[in-house]
Amino acid sequence: MLRAGGLAAGMAVAGVGALATGQGPVGVSVAAGDGAVDALQDVTLSDARRLAAARELVRRADEPVVREVLATELAKPLAGTGAGAVVLRAIGELADAPPRLFPVLAQRLAGAPVEEVPRLLQAVSSFHTRDAARLLVLHASPKEAGEVSSSAFEGLVRLSGRTDIPADQDSWAAWLRECDQYSESQWRLTLASAMARRADQLAAERQGAVTRLIDSYRRLHLATAPEQRSPLIAEFLSSDTPEVRELGFELAARELSAGSTLGPAVASAALTLTSSQHPKVRAQAATLLWQMAPAEAAPGLARALGVERDPAAAGALLLACSRWPTRDLVPAAMSWLPHGSGASPQAATCVAAIAREGLLVPDGQAEALRLLRGWPVQSLSSSAIWLLASLGIDEDLDRIAPLLDSSNASVRLATAEALVWDARFTPAILDAARHEPDLFEVASKALLVHDPSLASMRTLLALPQPEPSVARPLLERLAASLPTNDLWELASELSDSSLRRSVLVLLNGDMRQMAAADREDQHAALAGSVLALADLQLASREPDGALLTIEHSPFVPGGTSEPPLPAPDGLRRRHVSALVALNRLEQAASMDSTDAGAWIDGLELAADRPWAGAVLAEVEHRFGAGFTPDQAGRVATLRARIAPSEPKPSPDANHR
Repeated sequence: MLRAGGLAAGMAVAGVGALATGQGPVGVSVAAGDGAVDALQDVTLSDARRLAAARELVRRADEPVVREVLATELAKPLAGTGAGAVVLRAIGELADAPPRLFPVLAQRLAGAPVEEVPRLLQAVSSFHTRDAARLLVLHASPKEAGEVSSSAFEGLVRLSGRTDIPADQDSWAAWLRECDQYSESQWRLTLASAMARRADQLAAERQGAVTRLIDSYRRLHLATAPEQRSPLIAEFLSSDTPEVRELGFELAARELSAGSTLGPAVASAALTLTSSQHPKVRAQAATLLWQMAPAEAAPGLARALGVERDPAAAGALLLACSRWPTRDLVPAAMSWLPHGSGASPQAATCVAAIAREGLLVPDGQAEALRLLRGWPVQSLSSSAIWLLASLGIDEDLDRIAPLLDSSNASVRLATAEALVWDARFTPAILDAARHEPDLFEVASKALLVHDPSLASMRTLLALPQPEPSVARPLLERLAASLPTNDLWELASELSDSSLRRSVLVLLNGDMRQMAAADREDQHAALAGSVLALADLQLASREPDGALLTIEHSPFVPGGTSEPPLPAPDGLRRRHVSALVALNRLEQAASMDSTDAGAWIDGLELAADRPWAGAVLAEVEHRFGAGFTPDQAGRVATLRARIAPSEPKPSPDANHR
């Protein structure tokens, strides 16, 4: 940003630099015991008392020791409870500030951070000198931040009393050149100090009246039914009173954040404001339309963008227009795309929206690439990255790759997404994902696209993961791409029981089982997965799930293989237990009427079911005389849990 360092330094007189650092000329000491100084520096006093003290000290600015105090306080940051902000307010409210304070303020402005500059410029406008006017004209540059240049223009109006000069730097510079021809008395007469003081007084009175008006409007808004608030907000937006208009923007944003829908009257009022003479208002109106997204606003927004020259307002308009991309937007969007335009990130967003719709012709693509290649790589936005990757060549991908380590999460993610389809960058994406969980999804996609293997699955499992609801589907997606034997090996080594169950469900899917049934080298994996999933389901007291797993498998008639494959050891025992648990006793007996242990396992699963008494009676009838001591003890324990009951019919099982 253009600063006023040279001008301030040139205007500084002997001793001013020392004053700004708190070191007075020889023979000057700090005003110890001065009541006004003590009050100014006492943060425990009320704002009103400290301001009164600052006013007194500003009036005494001709005293070197007082100037030393004021310069010292002004040199401090304006944020917080420091006295500098109080002094600045005291200067800024004067119609004609003491000239001896101007060099101090000019020097303070030269090194001020951008967020402090508007407040300092307001105080500069209290000095009715041509040097002060020059400083304000300097900050009225379109290269300055919008708030800075706006404050400069407001300061020039206040200093000069002229409201007929347009808000552009050239017009004010021409006015100042004319004034430089005047003598000092002519200058002072032109400014009409008395009128300026009267104007400030009227402004203060007006502000009080406006404050009361705004309070009344707020109460009116609250008292209005929600469905009738849109016309009221539209009326506020259409007001010529800036504070009322600002209230309209505030209330509109509040309604939207609460989930309310604003009517077409608000959209119409906002669209009208995109042609306001004030850049800030134009930006606010565009932002409101972007939030509301009324399709009928698209043509008006495009026209406003075509004539916009303020970077802040253009940025808001570009974002709003990106909701409705058309070819007509290309020239205006391209004009803001060069780095340093003040709205280049928003322009990239708009151009990217146009490109995604297939509306950017080859010449436009080439021009966008040319302009984007002129950006410093560290300044690329997420949309600019997408454009470079989508329209560019391998060298463009190589250029953006370092942004995988960006501290900006959106830039980091956009870079990974741009590089994910090129296998050369998979190692870099994985390395970045080891430090940033937000890259887990892109890392999983890179592995799925370029190397869907057991080794890749192990790599993905070792990465920092986002919350389970995000990570689990991504893990399952990569797992589903593995060959059956690799997937079974993965299931066998997983310690996460939930994920292991998901992998086993994948292994027991119809299509995988039918394909693997024709591959003898995969039969062992099929058998292991059926037994493992059935065990998990039985252990979770889900006998119906276990029964479905078993009877749906390629090892049972009617399952996923005809003829069925040879059943693995232990499958029949699990099958019988599931049948017994579900009171399908005749079917269980037809399969195995001798394995008391399997029947007792089923009884244990049925213990809390309505038919538990019937199952208990059947188990004791069939095996009671031949129980081993261990089996007898288990049955006795279960008998104590099961209340005597009449045998009940089995449930409708819908089995195959």
